[in-house]
Amino acid sequence: MLARSLFALQRIVAPPPVRAAMTSRRMATTPKPIVVDAVGEHRSTLLFFHGLGDSGAGFLDVAEYLGTKLPHTRFVLPTAPTQPVSINMGAQMPSWYDIRGLSDRDLEDFEGLERSMATVHELIALERERVACENIAVGGFSQGGALSLYAAYQYAHGLAAVVALSAYLPLKDKWLRRIEPANAQTKAFIGHGMDDPMVAVDLAHRTKAVLEGANIPVEMHVYDGLPHSVCVEEIDELARFLGGALPGANSKL
Repeated sequence: MLARSLFALQRIVAPPPVRAAMTSRRMATTPKPIVVDAVGEHRSTLLFFHGLGDSGAGFLDVAEYLGTKLPHTRFVLPTAPTQPVSINMGAQMPSWYDIRGLSDRDLEDFEGLERSMATVHELIALERERVACENIAVGGFSQGGALSLYAAYQYAHGLAAVVALSAYLPLKDKWLRRIEPANAQTKAFIGHGMDDPMVAVDLAHRTKAVLEGANIPVEMHVYDGLPHSVCVEEIDELARFLGGALPGANSKL
């Protein structure tokens, strides 16, 4: 049995988000990201986007744990704007884009994805004021992982890595036509639970196949018995991956 005690099952409904205003006008109506500063000298950043109905706080424990293994990495945990979600009968919740169903990911909300991609790109630009672009990784869980895959490979400057946990690639046909050359070889980490009832593991395998078909290097791990959540083994493997992808991330203080 895999150890899962450190990380709680990711919530479907999050607590009310903090209504702090961002500096950027585009992000003025979204909550301020949670930041876990590097323990040592700041040399790299991981932007991590939460899943549907959650908030940046939902992955605070994961970021703090990763920080013990990557002492030179700063973690930025944004929260999505609150909006109606079709699959939840129009209920308002934090969401990066509308989700209309679980079966066909090629029918996702293009306009919503584009708006959130602009937010991802703005957050990358803010981090580039602190570290070089090639020292920045972008990742997320579930809907946040889908957004990360969609947005990172459409960014015009080379990133260090992309992380997708319990996620999938939305709108793959549009995405394949829009991959930026600067990120055409940016390595992806895919982690997924074998028993995920929300995002079937087959979607992770299909995502891997699409990325590899585009000649993007992929490291993928599947965890027996894991539902729609993360586990310690997965986060340890992610830390190892990021330690190799982010320059100086896990060197001595």
